[in-house]
Amino acid sequence: NVLREAERKHGRVCMLAALGMMFPEFGRFPQFEGMSTNPLQAFYDVGPIAWLQIFTFIGILETVSYDKIYYGDAAPGDLGFDP
Repeated sequence: NVLREAERKHGRVCMLAALGMMFPEFGRFPQFEGMSTNPLQAFYDVGPIAWLQIFTFIGILETVSYDKIYYGDAAPGDLGFDP
């Protein structure tokens, strides 16, 4: 059950990542005009505070879903978010 949950979560993250790879080709937010559209270069353009925010957000999501996955009766993939 845990492996099914992990597989679905990874699949959803990959779908959002693919959307994030295509989005800069069609439009950009004004505050990100100076950043590269090359994903490898954009990785280095982001500062350490932004990475801290990203990993904090991921940690919060994992903490919230941990109890539901391991101690609850939720069906695999039922995270309350479906892109």
